[in-house]
Amino acid sequence: MTNNQKLIPNKQALPSLYSDKKPSDARDDLLTTVYLRRRRYLIVSFIIICFLMYLPRLSRLHSYILVTYKVDLNFLRANKLFVGTDKLLSSYESSFKATVDDAFLRANNVFSPINNYLSRLNCNDQLLNNYSRQRLQGVVSPNPKLERLCVSQLQLSFQSEKAKLKQIELDALGINSEGKIRLLPTDKVLLAGDSLMQGPAAVLVRSFKDKGIIPINKSKISTGLSYPQFFDWPLTIKNIVEKEKVKSVVVFLGANDTFDIYEGGKVYPVGTDEWLKVYQNRVTSIAEHLRSQNVTLIWLGMPAMNRSDIQPHVSKMNSVFRDVVTKYDGIYIDSAKVLGGNESRFNSFILEKNRRVIVRTEDGVHFTPAGWSILSDSILDSFQV
Repeated sequence: MTNNQKLIPNKQALPSLYSDKKPSDARDDLLTTVYLRRRRYLIVSFIIICFLMYLPRLSRLHSYILVTYKVDLNFLRANKLFVGTDKLLSSYESSFKATVDDAFLRANNVFSPINNYLSRLNCNDQLLNNYSRQRLQGVVSPNPKLERLCVSQLQLSFQSEKAKLKQIELDALGINSEGKIRLLPTDKVLLAGDSLMQGPAAVLVRSFKDKGIIPINKSKISTGLSYPQFFDWPLTIKNIVEKEKVKSVVVFLGANDTFDIYEGGKVYPVGTDEWLKVYQNRVTSIAEHLRSQNVTLIWLGMPAMNRSDIQPHVSKMNSVFRDVVTKYDGIYIDSAKVLGGNESRFNSFILEKNRRVIVRTEDGVHFTPAGWSILSDSILDSFQV
C-alpha cells in the first residue's frame, strides 16, 4: 500500500460510523433490547411460579385417580417436590398473612379512637331514634353520611323503632304487647266457620256471655270457601261486621273445601297451584277487609284428618291460612298442636295426668266435647277480657 492510496475502512467492522441510523436511534434500540430481555425474564418467572403453584394439584389428582380408578400413576418422585413446594408456599403465605394482619391491627389501633369520637359526637341515641322513626314513616330523606357513620347503631335503632311503630298500630287495632286482643264488656265477637266451629262455638258462647262479651255465632255446617254459590263467607262476614260493629272475628274453615273450584267459567282442580291461588285470594279478601276496618282476626288451622280426601291438602291450606292471617296482623292458632299432635299425623286422644282423653270423633274429622273445650280454651287465651 502506497502513501497516496487512501485507507478505506471496512464498513462491516465499523457499522456505527457508517450506519444510516442516528445515535438516538441506536440508543432506542439498546433500550428496546433491554426491555425485551426483562419482559422475557418476567414471563419465564411467571411460568415457573404458576408451575410451582400447580404442582400440589397434581398430588391431589394422583390421589383422586388412585382412589377412583385404582390406577397408580407413580408420582412418587414428584411427591417429594410437591411436599417441598407446599411447605415453601405455606411459609410464604403464613408470613404474608402475618404481615397483613399486623398492618390491619395497627390501622385499627389508629382509627378506632377516631371512629369512637365521631360516633359519640354524631350518633347519640335520641338523634338516631328520631331519624329511624322518621325514616320508617317516610318523613325524611335518607342521610347517607349519618347512615355510613352510625351503621351499627342505626341497625339497632331501626329494629327498635320498627317494633315500637308496629306496636302502635297493634294498639290501635286492639292488640296488647303480649299479642292478646283486648275486649271490653259489650264488645261483639263473631264466630264463623263450618261444623268444625260449631262445637267450640257452643263453649265460647257461654264463656263470652259470662264475661259480658256479646257472641255472634254464625257457624254453619257444610260451608266453606270453595263454593260461594252455596254460601259466601267473605260477603257474610263483611255484612255482619258492618251491621253489628264487631270487634273481633274467629274463623274455623277448611274441612269442606277440598273440592275443585269453579270460577269465571274455569275449573281449578283441588290441590293445584292455580287452586291454591284462588283459595288464597278468598282468604285474603276476609283478612284484608277486617284489617281495613280495624277488626281483629283469629283463624284456626285444621288438624290432621283421618280422611284420605282431606288430609293430603291440610298442610297446604294451613300454610295459606298462616301466611295470610299473620300478614294482616291476625292471630293464627295451630289446632293440631293444641290437640297434642301435628297436621301431618292424626291423633284421636291426648294424655292428661297419665290418662287418655279422646278429642276426636270416630269420623276422623270432628271433635268430642273434650276437644271442644281444649280448642275454646286456646281461643280464649288469645283475648284479654
